Amino acid sequence: MIKINWGYRILILYVTFVAGILVLSVKAMKQNEDLVSEKYYENELNYGKQYNKMQNAINLAKDVELHYNKANADIEISFPEDINKDKISGEITFYRPDDQTLDYKIPVKANDVGKQFIPTCTMKKGQWNVIINWMGNTTPYYHEESVFISK
Repeated sequence: MIKINWGYRILILYVTFVAGILVLSVKAMKQNEDLVSEKYYENELNYGKQYNKMQNAINLAKDVELHYNKANADIEISFPEDINKDKISGEITFYRPDDQTLDYKIPVKANDVGKQFIPTCTMKKGQWNVIINWMGNTTPYYHEESVFISK
């Protein structure tokens, strides 16, 4: 067995520690840092308005319903029956938690029975957060739900 001087042992320990820190630093720099929103300060300041929209949605007799239909490869959004279908407008945001580049928005376009069908054939498999910011009869509403797309 080779005898190693205590000074060399300290040197080996120090070099190993520095190498470990360098490896962790390189890995940390390569990490993706997508934010939920680029305008998170502005969104935080406007949270009171969003809270009021959520309260309006809670006060509805029946809230927006969202169903993923794997067989038809679409998401069905059903708006409440007591809202005039001609006066429904707004925006639907599809937010992908793990990849900001896949996020997209579409306008609310309810049909004559108050439903909207959104195809999922182009959506990547995995979890999506669906955020519906809509107005019905001049009242603003907010609905957020998570959907898992499987193909």
